Amino acid sequence: MKKFATVVMAGAIALVLTANSAFAIKPFLDEFMKKYPTVTGAATAKCGVCHEGSDKKMRNAYGKALDALLEKGDAKDTAKIDGAFEKVAKDTPKFGENLKAGKLPTE
Repeated sequence: MKKFATVVMAGAIALVLTANSAFAIKPFLDEFMKKYPTVTGAATAKCGVCHEGSDKKMRNAYGKALDALLEKGDAKDTAKIDGAFEKVAKDTPKFGENLKAGKLPTE
């Protein structure tokens, strides 16, 4: 029984150490939903608004543009998040047009 417990514990430790620690930051999505409540598909896309695939380290074009302006530590700075959304929508007309039309930015 001790061997079994040791194996289970070792497996749990290995799982924790090898798990992908990157993740989308929920406050960014929450602010996106507040700023763009009419964007259809955002509630379903969730992390996919900025990320692509199952690896959250992978960002789509919109996520890359936001990544240049925001850091994980900005999660509580709603003014900075909102400013980044506005700047990205202004600097990349496709994103701004899509958001105004109620579409995801990268559609």
